[in-house]
Amino acid sequence: MKIRIYPGCVHIKKTGNRINPFMKFIFISLILLISACYSTRFSSENVMKLKVGMSDAEVVAIFGYPSRTSANTCGQGLGKPWTCIHWYYGKWTPKLTFQQNTDGSLSLNGWDIGTSW
Repeated sequence: MKIRIYPGCVHIKKTGNRINPFMKFIFISLILLISACYSTRFSSENVMKLKVGMSDAEVVAIFGYPSRTSANTCGQGLGKPWTCIHWYYGKWTPKLTFQQNTDGSLSLNGWDIGTSW
């Protein structure tokens, strides 16, 4: 630390523990790249491509694979239960809900894009 005293003011300049400008550039670039990838994946244009009945392969082609999945029984309140598979791309949203067909394939049934991203 360098301290210089001038008439009417004191100037303190910290030395050492300086962040390398190149490393700072790399860090900021990585943050921007990661956020850009996530935001373009769930852009309005891509969300507008979603259609009920799409196969899981079509959804993967648009959004990639989910970060986690869960299987539940949906429709119990209506008296017509069916197996639903939820795909999560964040902690809670975006969430896509698929219906498991009798042949084991998945068809998109609904989605909640939310605002967590």
